[in-house]
Amino acid sequence: MDSRIVIERAWLSHAGRRINYIYEGVGQAAKFFLGRPLFYAEYEVDLSQVPESILLIPLVANLAPIAWFSGLPLEAPMLDAKFFTALGQVKAVFMNDYPEILENQSPILVESLIDNNISGSKHAMLFSGGVDAYATFFRHQEEGLDLISICGADIPIQDVTQWKRLVDLIDHEPLLETHSKQKIKANLRDFYTYHVSLLIPTRAWWGAVQHGLALNSLVAPLSTIRGYSRIYIASTHTEAIKIKWGSSPEIDNRIAWSNCSVHHDCYEFTRMDKIASIVSTSNRVSREVCLRVCYSELSDGLNCSTCEKCLRTMFGLSLMGVDPSRYGFAPSRDAYSKILQIILKGFSTEGIRYLWWQFHQRMKVTPVSSIYLLGEEPAYNDVFKALAVQLDRPVSVKRLSTMKMAIIESFPRFFSLYLKIRRRLL
Repeated sequence: MDSRIVIERAWLSHAGRRINYIYEGVGQAAKFFLGRPLFYAEYEVDLSQVPESILLIPLVANLAPIAWFSGLPLEAPMLDAKFFTALGQVKAVFMNDYPEILENQSPILVESLIDNNISGSKHAMLFSGGVDAYATFFRHQEEGLDLISICGADIPIQDVTQWKRLVDLIDHEPLLETHSKQKIKANLRDFYTYHVSLLIPTRAWWGAVQHGLALNSLVAPLSTIRGYSRIYIASTHTEAIKIKWGSSPEIDNRIAWSNCSVHHDCYEFTRMDKIASIVSTSNRVSREVCLRVCYSELSDGLNCSTCEKCLRTMFGLSLMGVDPSRYGFAPSRDAYSKILQIILKGFSTEGIRYLWWQFHQRMKVTPVSSIYLLGEEPAYNDVFKALAVQLDRPVSVKRLSTMKMAIIESFPRFFSLYLKIRRRLL
């Protein structure tokens, strides 16, 4: 049976601000897509002058990994030549983590490779408002960065409420007021079926494979209009720990098109280093920033202040001697009790365990008098003791949590409907 993924063309609508893509999964590839699903990306600028070989980059970037892991060819009518070369290099990186790709016949077949020469020297960064993003922003803010926020990644494309909160936060933050803000919306996570997630053992397609290529490639059409020569993407992890993750220096630093390249930033910094940098900069300018780290599906505010990520960030801020409420959180008096519950349950991934290890190292050298206590000192000491024990234990994979993430990854539209219903009942 003839099986392949075929891209036909890209076309613009909405006064040139939305790219619509026509493509098809043929034969065995059909199961990855329901019929001929629309993939689209919306911008705030007119893209009429952008070459089609660059307009196609966001789609190719999202389809290429599906082709690699399924062993199917991907066909495209044209593509930017430098991006085509970059894809080959990124594929080689994935081969190191997933040797099975070596056994697949998954070429990218392009009829015309175009050498684009887009002028410009401006720098930009992907900006989410979180710890990683602000660490990169403060490091490079003197470069006059454009700040690019994306809906359809961590914030579901249908979640208008969360997206508005992020946009309002970024648009009204005084420390960001001199920087141009660009917004992009794209259905990055709901154009394919659950069969895509089944291509890897963890089922976490977005985190483990898709997101680095997907997010960076969305900037390609915009870079042509705004004249970007460099894009920064903030690191999630650090060089001290190696896990299978879709965004890393090995992947991101190879992504390029025309005269624009991507830089994976702050990889040498730990999470604690980043928090320290944010606190230090805030002290220097006498103004705290409102961090947005929470993507809890049931949060009715900027941060829920009760999920593991919120508690972890609040704890890190407190170790720096600052009140988390000054950075967009609402810590409760039983915060240490909640943190203790999380620790005693065990860490579900090596990445999360490493983050708590960093905090434990900080606790060892920081006197309690220098810490902003989130509760009573004995409760703080209980957290320290629990970490000492749990960090020596193997990672405890939580099957229920893993199953939940697999369902969200596989059926994003149904999950969005579930959220709407549940939020109305709260």
